[in-house]
Amino acid sequence: MPPFSSAGLLSRRPTIEVMTTTDHVLAALRGVLDPELGADIVELGMVHDVDIDDGHITIGLALTIAECPM
Repeated sequence: MPPFSSAGLLSRRPTIEVMTTTDHVLAALRGVLDPELGADIVELGMVHDVDIDDGHITIGLALTIAECPM
């Protein structure tokens, strides 16, 4: 009997495709806090664009001021 090999097991695992939506991205970004203002970047209106294309997410962010130190 040949020795056990797990090499083929990975290809047999079922794949689960998760559909990411703009709402999912915004919910995750609500956990990102502005260190000076103490509020999340969505609440502060810093998120200007969320683009989801073929599994890639692009987020447009605006700083409160151009010279934002943090």
